[in-house]
This record gives sequence, C-alpha cells and structure tokens, in this order.
Amino acid sequence: YDNYLRTAFQSEIKKYRQNYRRIQTASVVVARAGLSIAGLSLIISIWKQATDSVVSHQLTLPQTDTSIGLSPQVDLVKREAKVVWRKEF
Repeated sequence: YDNYLRTAFQSEIKKYRQNYRRIQTASVVVARAGLSIAGLSLIISIWKQATDSVVSHQLTLPQTDTSIGLSPQVDLVKREAKVVWRKEF
C-alpha cells in the first residue's frame, strides 16, 4: 500500500510539474510577443515622426493685419511657437 501511495503521489507531482512548465513556457512566449509588439510600435512611431517632420519643416500661420503687426509662427521641428511684433517706420 505504501508503494502504491508513493507511486500515486509521484505521478501527481510529475503531472503538476509538467503543467507548471507548460504554463511557464506559454507565459514567456506571450510576454516576449508583447514586448516585440510594443517595440515595433515604438519604432513605427519614431519613424513616422521623423518622416513627417521632414515634410512639414515649418508651419507659418497666416499673417494678421492688425495695427500692432503681430505675426504668430510655429516651428514643428524645434517644437517652438513664437509671436513676432513688427513695427514699420
């Protein structure tokens, strides 16, 4: 009877170990796939920003015809916006 119990327990333990290893392997595969997808999306995002900034180097808003001569300008590459005050003499 003792040999029977030992064999039964060993069989159960072996089954649990195999299930654990299978689940652990699946978990590693899914985690690596997730990291790969995140890395690929990061690379695509950086690539799109790099190619878009070449196309639209500088965006200048239309000139406003006011008495004080304010001219807003936006530079997308440098990520800056400015307002130029022009006064003609």
